[in-house]
Amino acid sequence: MFWGLFVAALTCIDKTFSNVDFILLGKSILLAVDLAQYKLVGTDAELALKQLSDTDFIFSLAYGVVSIAAAFALAFLICHVLILAGSLCWARRMVRQQPSLEAFFSVYNRDIYPKLRSHPLFGAAWREFDETLVSPKEYDQQIFRNTVRP
Repeated sequence: MFWGLFVAALTCIDKTFSNVDFILLGKSILLAVDLAQYKLVGTDAELALKQLSDTDFIFSLAYGVVSIAAAFALAFLICHVLILAGSLCWARRMVRQQPSLEAFFSVYNRDIYPKLRSHPLFGAAWREFDETLVSPKEYDQQIFRNTVRP
């Protein structure tokens, strides 16, 4: 998902801004690699250096770096910030919608625990937390307590 968003963002940037010429960037970078590996000599090397010093390449490189950074930032924001924040908000709402501790206890095993333990982001942490809960005795107030240590 992350890389799909990254490529989609990069494609949108490429379509939106005409200053980014990724084809020119790719060709020029391959040319620079050949030059660095001493595959080009003499007039070919001079021509390669001239092409790498061209203003179009320099601006495309600068726009390319900024475009790639923006695509990474967008993909990271969506995948690692918004999805996690939305998942935590959903879980918090599920727990907080119970009007009392007794109501929470009455629906915990039936509704809340199965959903939270199978959650792909924090299911393992919730299962660990669940191990610290102490169920009440029949004659005690019907609320969960938790231990100090697991």
